[in-house]
Amino acid sequence: MRRNYLASLSLSAFTLFASQVYAGGGQPANPPSVVVRVASLDVLLKNLNLVVKLVGQEEAAHQIEGLVKSRIGKKGLEGIDLTRPIGVYVRFGKTIDEINGAMLVPLVDSKALLNLLDNLGVKYEKDQNGIYTYKSDQNVDVYFRFAKNYLFITAGKTDSIETKNLPDPAKALAIPKSAAISIVARLDQVPEAAKLIALGKLDDVIQTAQKKAQPGETKMQEAFRVAFLREAQRLGGALVRDAREVRFDLDVNDKTKEMTVNLAVSGKPGSDLAKTIQGIANLKSPLAGPLNKDAAFHGAFHLALPDTLNKAFGGVVDEAVKNSLDGIQKPEKKKQAKALFDALMPSAKSGELQVVATVLGPRDGHYAFVGAVKVKEGEKLGKTITEMIKEALNDIPPAERGKIQLDFSNASAIKIHRFQLPRDAKSGVFFDKVAGDDHLHVAFRNDALFVALGKDSLASLKAALAKTDAVASLPFVFDFDVARMAKLMAQNEEQRTLATKLFPPGKTGRLRMTITGGSTLTARLEMQLNVLEFLVKMQKKEQ
Repeated sequence: MRRNYLASLSLSAFTLFASQVYAGGGQPANPPSVVVRVASLDVLLKNLNLVVKLVGQEEAAHQIEGLVKSRIGKKGLEGIDLTRPIGVYVRFGKTIDEINGAMLVPLVDSKALLNLLDNLGVKYEKDQNGIYTYKSDQNVDVYFRFAKNYLFITAGKTDSIETKNLPDPAKALAIPKSAAISIVARLDQVPEAAKLIALGKLDDVIQTAQKKAQPGETKMQEAFRVAFLREAQRLGGALVRDAREVRFDLDVNDKTKEMTVNLAVSGKPGSDLAKTIQGIANLKSPLAGPLNKDAAFHGAFHLALPDTLNKAFGGVVDEAVKNSLDGIQKPEKKKQAKALFDALMPSAKSGELQVVATVLGPRDGHYAFVGAVKVKEGEKLGKTITEMIKEALNDIPPAERGKIQLDFSNASAIKIHRFQLPRDAKSGVFFDKVAGDDHLHVAFRNDALFVALGKDSLASLKAALAKTDAVASLPFVFDFDVARMAKLMAQNEEQRTLATKLFPPGKTGRLRMTITGGSTLTARLEMQLNVLEFLVKMQKKEQ
């Protein structure tokens, strides 16, 4: 009874997935519109087993491995071939309701699989064309057949698994440079009617959001919100109209012990979407460049606003500055504030935001922190701020005045200022145990504001200031070497012992996330498996 229930449940679950994949008839020459491909069940099980062991579930991993091995024989796993690709393909027709496709399962022996279904109590019927029917309780029948060393499964209608419509499994599941799990959606094959419906829904959402005023919103803030929504509509519309392909890949490499996840979107050649994606790759900055070999962490964010959005944002900035100045009563204070705002305005209205942060070390158990923000007319900004500080020094007690050292050092013609940061119980622990120093160094280059804190951070700051050549700049980077930070992250002796075990001297433990442009817009995650093991086991040791 239980076997019959499990079998029905499994087939019903497939029915829910496949009920939208029914025949439109005929096999087009084009590749399928959607392909979900697993390299093989063998690869999938090995990867699952590897990850399960790493996260501390060795017993569960051994049970899975033992169960699978006990069921594998000359006829595979109950007739299923574990070594060849398994997957799903879907094809769109010219209209919304023209969809066909099937799930493909590689076989060693079809009789062995039928025997399994019989033993599980699954009731099916076979017609004269070799198509089997399973009556599900989901009001959608499941159909399957054996051909070309594969089991073909579909639902709703049988057309897609009729003999004349059966594709070559290798071609139906073909994905260039496929991973353990790969999914490709060729959006340029989506029927135009479906795209028009999606665009209409998007327009409705944007129109509703535009009319929804925020509490206390000013005219300039409203203009910026509307401009932002219009830009979102433009990008969303371009994605619907011009997207060529969306692809997802997940892979676990047993040799390198690394997991990668990749999501990529490409546009039709010459389309607005393709130009936008290419434009992301054209970002350049002196703040970008190769990762420092001593970096424990490196993060970067680089964004260029479209002209219309930047103009609207400029209006918000102007309004905020005016309101701030209007609220200052003393003429001298208002004059200082206006000078500061005037120096900040070129950066605020530049239409470009770039922030970079790096943690270097450990060096003798301490870390150096270096950061930079892209600015415009940075020399003017630096001069304005230093003049304001000089004026303020006259009102500061001598004991505190010594903590501020203007023109403390220099990198070529760039002045570097030094500030001793205030201490309390919490910050004191950070300065002494993590940074190894409580002095903040600040420098203004004409294109950027730099700050540095920690042991030997002055030398790192000077090295950063010396890099003036603009190179390709990624819109997003998060690069974290857990091996360098593990002992700092560990909160107790047990966690520190774990860190020492997983990250011995010379071994890295990298977690890296990036977004890149070019021919595709790609979001990528790369993680060494010792990082996953450390994070999971460390969390358990906190409990």
